[in-house]
Amino acid sequence: MPIMATSFIQMAYSLTDMAWVGRLGSESVAAVGAVGILTWMSGSIALLNKVGAEVSVGQSIGARNEEDARSFASRLSFIVPLKKKYTRRIFKLGLPVATLNTLFAFVNMFLSRTASEQGGHIGLMAFTTGGQIEAITWNTSQGFSTGLSTFIAQNYAAGQKSRVKQAWRTTLWMTGVFGSLCSLLFILFGNEVFSIFVPESDAYRVGGDYLRIDGYSQMFMMMEITMQGVFYGLGRTIPPAIVSIGCNYMRIPLKKQPH
Repeated sequence: MPIMATSFIQMAYSLTDMAWVGRLGSESVAAVGAVGILTWMSGSIALLNKVGAEVSVGQSIGARNEEDARSFASRLSFIVPLKKKYTRRIFKLGLPVATLNTLFAFVNMFLSRTASEQGGHIGLMAFTTGGQIEAITWNTSQGFSTGLSTFIAQNYAAGQKSRVKQAWRTTLWMTGVFGSLCSLLFILFGNEVFSIFVPESDAYRVGGDYLRIDGYSQMFMMMEITMQGVFYGLGRTIPPAIVSIGCNYMRIPLKKQPH
């Protein structure tokens, strides 16, 4: 619950900022959204240390190795130097996750440019603001994923495989229910949701179309992100990174449409 609460607070903070900027007009929202991708990229790099240390701490606690757990936990501060074996493990676990999120930011930079070329500032605004509204689902699923990876790391290292399977089923069920509700919200009330943040008619009309299209994938996206937590908890961060990177790069248009 604390992890989920933190995700909701972060989401509320971003959405509140966006709602205030939206009162300045769609051009202002588009500018803020474009710069936000750069912030996202810098935050992605920090995941190298975060994920690697979190999984290592969880598995060390599960294996009742308190010395290793304290050593990995101290690495979360970026300040305390570690032995090579600890640094190597954190790097091994965290690098695929940091790479995945950094490359995902590059995908969104490219798609933002395409949206701007095809639809001007309205197109860019719809893409970036729609992505921020989508945080309702992906930020929530990140919270599920983090909590699940920590729980699985501890129980997998302790040999409690039945608890690992039960946690996976329960979390996937909760994710599926929440994702289905968000899909219905975006598909049926896309315009109304978007108008909360950008009240201009042209903006929320185009933005509503974006949310309706995006709505059909929300449940599947949430389940994908939640499943990443299973692999992270098992210490296998490479498979989900390969799948996610490959699928996200398939989103890049191979041919630009004429204006």
